[in-house]
Amino acid sequence: MIEQRYPDRTKFSFDDASTGTSNTYLCKNLGGMQETQKRAKTAHLYVSKRINEISSKAAEKMFNAEKFSYLCALKSSAAINKGAKHVAKEVEEKYQCLFIDAKD
Repeated sequence: MIEQRYPDRTKFSFDDASTGTSNTYLCKNLGGMQETQKRAKTAHLYVSKRINEISSKAAEKMFNAEKFSYLCALKSSAAINKGAKHVAKEVEEKYQCLFIDAKD
């Protein structure tokens, strides 16, 4: 499990009302448990906001395309995945939290 690779981190999960998912993070234990939990919540809010922005842009491009196709959907999905990977890197750099899972 990924948690075993990061023994210096604490696992946090938060529900995302806008997507109906539960997002999980592993955050470095810095400044005590209260500070770590606060940082985890801030990281979650950041991830939620950015993923929603990325998904909305991709959906807008897909729906505004002159001709909807399977290729259009694949490009949209690829853009979302690329954006999500970028957001995961950002959240690790800014908040020292790994975004490890999103479940329905």
